[in-house]
Amino acid sequence: MQQPVLELKEVSRYFRDRRNRIITAVEDVSFSIGKGEILGLVGESGSGKTTIGRMTVGLTRASKGQIMLNGEDIGKVKDMKRIWTKAQFIHQDPYSSLDPYMTVKEVLERPLSHLMGVPRAEQAERVEGMLRVIGLRSGYLPKRMQELSGGERQRILIARAFMPGPVYVVADEPTSMIDFVHRNSVIDLLRRLRSEFSTSFLLITHDLSVAADLCDTIGIMQKAHLIEYGPKDQVLTNPRETYTKELLAATPDNLVASSTASQGK
Repeated sequence: MQQPVLELKEVSRYFRDRRNRIITAVEDVSFSIGKGEILGLVGESGSGKTTIGRMTVGLTRASKGQIMLNGEDIGKVKDMKRIWTKAQFIHQDPYSSLDPYMTVKEVLERPLSHLMGVPRAEQAERVEGMLRVIGLRSGYLPKRMQELSGGERQRILIARAFMPGPVYVVADEPTSMIDFVHRNSVIDLLRRLRSEFSTSFLLITHDLSVAADLCDTIGIMQKAHLIEYGPKDQVLTNPRETYTKELLAATPDNLVASSTASQGK
């Protein structure tokens, strides 16, 4: 059996509030993601989804349990740059996550120079190649972030994450800050990147229809716990938990039905 790209083993994360009380953000969560698989983690705000995503790329440390990336326990890694060449995080807000005065060229070159030490002569070729992948012309290179639309910024965020050639990417609510038309183009782009690079994804979303459209596997988070987890068709058509049934009831039937039908073709 092939080793998972990412595996969580009874992972928990605790914080202390201003009164020094322990707050449980994530409690005993276990799951795995195979090569090229997209796992959708669905739940309301505060359920622990983003904390899990941040832990899996080393932006937040787990309080308990193990997180294995390609068989390596990232909790024992001291040089996180080594992890960030393999695992990347796409933030949900394309406005606050990108310096408005940086150019597209500068944004896309930064991972190559800071994480990987790629020679400058090679950087230009790789940056232009990535622009073609995300469907933008080379004329965008000198443009500053403040000149771009929300959908274009989101594409640049995604492109930046893929510059190091990661095996695993977390996409945190990648469609929440853009309109419906750009939402579909972002979903199509993520699907195309998965196909082209065999990248594994953790898709974090509150929108079950997005997970139904894009994911192979779905996990449902509620109050720091992973309460349901399995193949997409199983979770969408035969949910066990009341909360999952409530999420499905609040999701337009045609969105879920069309996604499960396309999966079966």
